[in-house]
Amino acid sequence: MSHGIPGYDTIRHVFEVLDPKQLDACLLSWVGQVCPDSHTIIAIDGKSVRVSGWSAKRVRALHSVTTHASLSGLVLAQQRCEERTNEITAIEALLPLLSFKGSLMTIDAIGTLGGHRAGDH
Repeated sequence: MSHGIPGYDTIRHVFEVLDPKQLDACLLSWVGQVCPDSHTIIAIDGKSVRVSGWSAKRVRALHSVTTHASLSGLVLAQQRCEERTNEITAIEALLPLLSFKGSLMTIDAIGTLGGHRAGDH
């Protein structure tokens, strides 16, 4: 490191040129190699990021669903809840990405709606 620690602008530039879908695929592949089928308890939960919305401009807060391997402390994957959807849509997108063989999954009440979406019931 002859030039020292990279500054804010350098780090920002690196993330600007990365393809988010390709980065996501690489991270999922890495997690699969680090912890293949060894997660015993996986928590699935949605959260909103505080102060990420702006009610005056009608900008909704960032809301995402995370799968978390409780014992290893790893976040396995995250899926953003798109506008006009709910956690169920994001959960449906996450499930095919991960292997849950031999795992116990936990989820809160929103996940018990199965295939129903908001407005269907």
